[in-house]
Amino acid sequence: MASKANLDGKNDEATLQNSATKLTRLIFEISRSLGFDLRETDIQTSAYASDGWVKRDLLAMNSQQAMCNIADILWMQTRLLRGESSVQIFGESVADAAIENDEKKAKKK
Repeated sequence: MASKANLDGKNDEATLQNSATKLTRLIFEISRSLGFDLRETDIQTSAYASDGWVKRDLLAMNSQQAMCNIADILWMQTRLLRGESSVQIFGESVADAAIENDEKKAKKK
């Protein structure tokens, strides 16, 4: 993406709009340097590629995030299979939160 901000579920629309604006400006400057007589608004309103670029970048970023998540899960699984406890892996605060969550679920049943 043109911006370095990650999608966080809160500001996604603003982030995507900012990225689209930066991409439009980039395309405009490239086309102007190549001698094309275009207005920036022409690119914004009639360009098909910018949406495709955004979708492609989102797919690439989601794929990279998935790979990081898989690596984290494999790291945790390896440590658990070696016999380490969740406290050793995650620390006491995370383990305590998991126990509290389990207790709340048990009370609801």
